[in-house]
This record gives sequence, C-alpha cells and structure tokens, in this order.
Amino acid sequence: MKYALFLVTLIISAAITHTTYAYRVTDTNVVEINQTTSLYTISFTMGFLNRDTLVPIAANSTYNRDISFQFLDKNDKVLDITSHGILLSDAVIKDNQYYIPAGKTASFTLITLPIDNSNKQKSLNITELPFTLIEKSLVLKASVPADSLKDFKTPLSQ
Repeated sequence: MKYALFLVTLIISAAITHTTYAYRVTDTNVVEINQTTSLYTISFTMGFLNRDTLVPIAANSTYNRDISFQFLDKNDKVLDITSHGILLSDAVIKDNQYYIPAGKTASFTLITLPIDNSNKQKSLNITELPFTLIEKSLVLKASVPADSLKDFKTPLSQ
C-alpha cells in the first residue's frame, strides 16, 4: 500500500513539474466616464511551456463556463451588479476561444462597463478564470487558483 501511494505521489508530482504555469497581471485600471459609469479593465498575460492553451472570450458576473467576475465595495463586500464583459487579446481564435501554442504567451485585457446608478466606489475582481490545457490527446480543464485571483482586481472607482 505504501508503495502504491508513493507511486501515485510521484506520478502527480511529475505531471505538475511538466506544466509551468504562466499567468501574470500586467495592469488594472478604472476610467470614469461620468458620475455613475466607469470602464474597468484588467490586463494579464497567459501561456504554458509544454501545453497549448484555450481561454474563453466571454466574461460575465454570473458563473458559467466563461470568465466570471464580481464588483466589490471599498470593504471588499460583493455588490449586486450584473454586467457582461469581453476579453480582448492578440491571440488567435480557435473553436470560439483564444488559442495559445505551447511555449508562447498572449496578452489579454478584460473590459467591462457596468450599469450602476448607486454612485458607490467599487472595484472589479475576476473570480473565475478558466482555461483548457492541451498536450497531444490529453485535454485538461483548469482554472487560475483562487489565491492567485486576488491580484486580478482593479483599484476602486472614484
């Protein structure tokens, strides 16, 4: 039994070692358009050393297979704001998703313009950033870990 457990641990560790995660926030911004409307952007790069990657194009404030986000007040309390967004990128589109070949990175910018008349200061925070890793015939659905998503947050609006 100990040998089997050791073998499973070794296999998992080898699989993790062969996947170098590469995602990094490069910029976050809020542009005030008028007193009740602001444009929120989060820019990041993504790519993996040994695997092709697919990233969704669509984003919204309700969870599904797309990129999900929420708006937070100045105390990081979740606000009840529904919004849609789009992920812009220099990556090629393949199967209605952005495609990043193994060993390359692509730049992305999430853009959303929420309709909210509350005049509250708020920030945008990505809560789910799914992607698909592909290596030969192996397809693995994954997501940026929750502890890394704390960096995917804009400053407060004014």
